[in-house]
Amino acid sequence: MALEDRLLELAADIPPLDAAAAEEARRRQLWLTKPPGSLGLLEEVGARLAGMAGRCPPPVPESPAVVVCAGDHGVLERGVSPWPQAVTAAMVSTFC
Repeated sequence: MALEDRLLELAADIPPLDAAAAEEARRRQLWLTKPPGSLGLLEEVGARLAGMAGRCPPPVPESPAVVVCAGDHGVLERGVSPWPQAVTAAMVSTFC
């Protein structure tokens, strides 16, 4: 199965978000013993998991998946990155 087909298959399994559960998760995070926003995007991931599960707190995923995306589209030539283009492929290979 092609990677694109597998990603579409996985995406089709995600139910519509339960907005109330996601909002409950965001409110719950405000009561945790940590500064608000200190976990960065992880806090939004938790809210989205609650929305997907339809409950707060959300369950721990049984078999989570991570999608690593990278692009090498010529920004090196503009002096944006101090690393050569070969580093992009090497980093993605390491992640995988």
